[in-house]
Formats: sequence, structure tokens, C-alpha cells
Amino acid sequence: MSSVIVSSVLPLVDGSDIGHSYAQSFEPGKQRIRHGKMMQGSTLDIDEVKMHHEEASNEGIVFSILEERGEVTEVSDTLNYCFHVQMPVVKTLGKWKDRHMDVLGVKTHFIEAGQGETLMLVHGGGLFSCAEINWEFVIEPLAQQFHVIAADQIGFGYTPIPHKDYSLKARGDHLITFLETLNERKVHLVGNSHGGWLVTYISVKRPDLVKKLVVVNSGSASSPLTRDSPGIEKEFPTIFDKSSYTTPPTMESVREALMKNTYRKELVTIERVKKAYEIAVRNFETHKLRTEHTETSIEARNQNASIDGKHISEYTNQLKMPVLLIWGRHDEGVARLENGLRLLNRIPGAEMHIFDFAKHLPMVDQSERFVSVVTNFLKA
Repeated sequence: MSSVIVSSVLPLVDGSDIGHSYAQSFEPGKQRIRHGKMMQGSTLDIDEVKMHHEEASNEGIVFSILEERGEVTEVSDTLNYCFHVQMPVVKTLGKWKDRHMDVLGVKTHFIEAGQGETLMLVHGGGLFSCAEINWEFVIEPLAQQFHVIAADQIGFGYTPIPHKDYSLKARGDHLITFLETLNERKVHLVGNSHGGWLVTYISVKRPDLVKKLVVVNSGSASSPLTRDSPGIEKEFPTIFDKSSYTTPPTMESVREALMKNTYRKELVTIERVKKAYEIAVRNFETHKLRTEHTETSIEARNQNASIDGKHISEYTNQLKMPVLLIWGRHDEGVARLENGLRLLNRIPGAEMHIFDFAKHLPMVDQSERFVSVVTNFLKA
């Protein structure tokens, strides 16, 4: 029997489920807060805030702190301002190892951290998708319990593509060989978006390599596309407008793409945009060719998501390992919740956890809860 859990907790940036409140008196109209003290006893210095009058109400005015170190998310009263402060996201994570390994002649980049049972994180198929951009918020927390590896697929991140086969199957076969080269016998797999298709592919083709499977907001693994698929024009403009994938990336276009897939806009920091832009520029030519071969028509897209002429979702009822689906409720593309529920109904015994306040990347929008849900499932 399948089961579904819905989570409606909106955590702070540091993952806490409740706000840190602090009250301070100052004259109305002043835009400076001297000091904010957290309930845990840690301190946060905030120099400048900007007043947003569009949020004004009888309950008060919402402020947005200009410094990256914190953010006021709720204000009440006109003189004694009681507000919630969000802790900053640490961008220099640095405790993982950046490694390269030869996989059938391909110098494959991957991130490695932690000890224990091996957990492989598999990124999606966007222009700037890679191990770091997709998984940076959860690698270290998961590494507290697991041996985490996250590889850049061929043609993504810092891994080159050695041939002209841009298919999902070629990417999946490379990941299988990657695991074999690492001499990994049985691993947990977690894949987001196209990565969800890839971990499903590995589970179908090589179930001997897979202990447990987690699929995250994967439209490509859920069902074939049709002309009437909800969200198709928004997620796949490549089918309708060639310029959408032939125009070189800019910082602004990368920022917009990150914003589109992220519910919590404060997580789209300048550092994250810069890193994604660097990857986008690096892999733009490969991305154009891959898109030309696999994403410019509904038929091409469905063929790319198929195995031996059948869409991969038709194989999911054969999966024997425990399967967890994680879905962001507010995904606006073809990985909408209804597709996730459709996939759930195909997989005997599968579980599903739906995150409110999350879009296509729940491991970003709800990173702490994501780690908790994944850890509990894999440890059970």
C-alpha cells in the first residue's frame, strides 16, 4: 500500500521550524536596528534595513535587511518592533572533497563527503545543473550519516562529454560505470528532475546496485509528455521557441532561472547566481547540442525518456527496492504534484512526502526537512 505525508512547515534559512524573536524600541521611520539576539543565544548584527511599504498593514510593516547576514520576515506594532530574524546560509561549505576519476576515459568530477552506507545524489538536466549547484544545501548534513557522493554527469559541471550521444540513457550508463569503477556494491540513490529519471533507470537496469531509491520532483520519470501537459510551455520553451536554448546565458537569465524553480527567493543569492552562471557559460555549447537532439519536440523528449520503446514510468511497477517520492507542492513545470501522484500509484509499496513551500528543488527550499525525511527513510 502506498502512503503520502504532507509537510507544511516553512523553515527558516538555518532550518529551524520557528522564528527567533527579538523586540527593540526605536523611533518610527528609522531604518537602523542595532542588534538582534537569537533565542539560542547566538547574536546577529544588522546594520541596514529597508522599509517595504507595500507590506504595510495594521499589524505593522515588513522589513528586508540589506545585508546577507539576516532578514526581517515579520514586524508588528508601530514602536516596539517584534520581528523574526533568519540566519544566513553558509555558502563556503568546504568540508567535502572535490575529486576526479577516470570512467572509461572520461575524467569525471564528483563530490565526496562522510562515511557509512553510500548515498549517491544525482542532479537534473538544466544548463547549470551539477553536483554542487543542485545539492550544496544537503551534502554536508547528509554526510553526518552517510558516505555521500555526487557526480557531475557527462556534459555537466566539470565533466566533459566524450561523444555525441546526449541521451538520458548515455548519462545513466555513465553513472552505472561510475559506480562500478568506485567498486560500490549496493547504494542508496537520490535523484532530482532528470536525475529522478536517471536513478530510476539505474534501478530498472541494475537493481543489484540499488538498496533504496528516492525520486524528487521528476516529470521525466512520471509520465510521457503530451501537447496538453500542464506546465509544458513554461518548462519546455525549447519545443516552441528555438531562441530559448540558443541564446547565450547572462547573469540575469541565470538568476531568473533559479528564481523560477525556487520558492524561497532569499536563497537565490549573488554567490549562487555567480556559481551557476560560471557553469552555464562553461557548458553552453554542449547544452545547445543536447537540447537540439533531445528536447525540441514532444516526440524527441518522450523518446529520450524511454527504454526500449516504452516510457520509463511503465517499468516502475517492477521496482522491488523501497521507493520514496519527494515532491515540492508548488512545482510549476511538468513535474507538478499530479504527475508525482500518478507515479506513486504506479509503484507498489511506494511512499511519498509532499513539501509545501517548495517548488522544483525541495532539497533547496526545505533543506533541513529534506535531510530529515531522506535520512529517516534510508535508515528505516
